[in-house]
Amino acid sequence: MKSRYLKLFLTLIFVLTGLNRQTVFAESSSEIQIESVRVEIWPEFTRSAALIFNEISLSSDTLLPQDIIIKIPVDASVQTVADQGENRLTQLIWESAPERDWQEVRFRAANPIIYIEYFAPVVDLDGGLRTFTYDWHSPYPVPSLEVVVLLSSESGEVMTEPSLVPVAGVNSEPAAYQGTFGPVSGGEMFSLHLEYVGESDHTTYPALRVLPAVPVDESTYGRMASPLSVIVWLMGAAAAIIFLVGLCYWWFRNSQADERTRAAKGVGILNLEKQAAFCHECGTRSRAGDRYCRNCGTGLRKIP
Repeated sequence: MKSRYLKLFLTLIFVLTGLNRQTVFAESSSEIQIESVRVEIWPEFTRSAALIFNEISLSSDTLLPQDIIIKIPVDASVQTVADQGENRLTQLIWESAPERDWQEVRFRAANPIIYIEYFAPVVDLDGGLRTFTYDWHSPYPVPSLEVVVLLSSESGEVMTEPSLVPVAGVNSEPAAYQGTFGPVSGGEMFSLHLEYVGESDHTTYPALRVLPAVPVDESTYGRMASPLSVIVWLMGAAAAIIFLVGLCYWWFRNSQADERTRAAKGVGILNLEKQAAFCHECGTRSRAGDRYCRNCGTGLRKIP
């Protein structure tokens, strides 16, 4: 009898705890108001999977920071979770918890714009037909949900449900298809089914190659010169270098010769012994500056 009452008591506590958690979560969810969601889908981007890029804009009425939960497919692989304030992107710490066919990505956002990037598998059917389904499922209502699909130039016929329209004025690769949906209620799931024909099995994305803005020809500025013109330019540069080296060598030799000449001419001025002379009459040695012999008075000859 006591064990029965104990079980009932524990069951009651469990139910009350669960209700309390749901109430707290509902209050937290009610404080989070999403203004819009923009989704970019890149099928077979660098691998045999679709790259999903979610840009979530919170309403200005949402109090920040805020704990947020976003559901993604259970087989998806999260790459990045970040938020953006005033020209600053911040990587966020997140954790993932599986819940049946979904995984809940939980994080705390401090800025109104949130980015979530993940890879989801693309199903490859017979005959090269690829199929992919994107699902949006979160506890928060979304007034506007924009979906953009970007496909490689090698993709064949494209079919979507609901239908998307080609982006007007886009003639370059990748091909873009866009649609705006909503509102989507909190807890309601929005699905986009995509089918297209793939013509190759490689996982590179040729749509991302860089194309010239104008035709490239021989007169295009910055175009690489021909090998012959390169050789001519190199020979001209070598001749100029040789000429400069020779000019420097000639100047150096001449400056050295001038220094030796000046040194030789200055010996008699600097060395007083060299300035002394002898009288040609009596042979008496004179002193520097003497004009007449100190012994016989004969005028001294000038030193050449």
